[in-house]
Amino acid sequence: MENQEIKSDKHVVIYGGDYCPYCHKLKHFLDSKNIPYEYRDITKTKEYEKQVNEFVVKLKWSTIPMIFIKQKFVGGYTDVVNLDENGELEKLVK
Repeated sequence: MENQEIKSDKHVVIYGGDYCPYCHKLKHFLDSKNIPYEYRDITKTKEYEKQVNEFVVKLKWSTIPMIFIKQKFVGGYTDVVNLDENGELEKLVK
């Protein structure tokens, strides 16, 4: 899914929250791969929370983190790890 609301100078945008252990794991994972990302904390910005609520309806995805690469939704933490294990993550973020 492409979404115009996701504008960033980074190829990877993560919607997450402070209370989410998978959000923290994802940030550490991407840091370890030297993949730059923009982290949008829904607990700190009402606009990000509103966007996530819209994504829940549009994407039929109800958990965080929500990861977008080049404005396309790729899933959550496990999905990103699977992309990496399959050799696809690096291709997507370039």
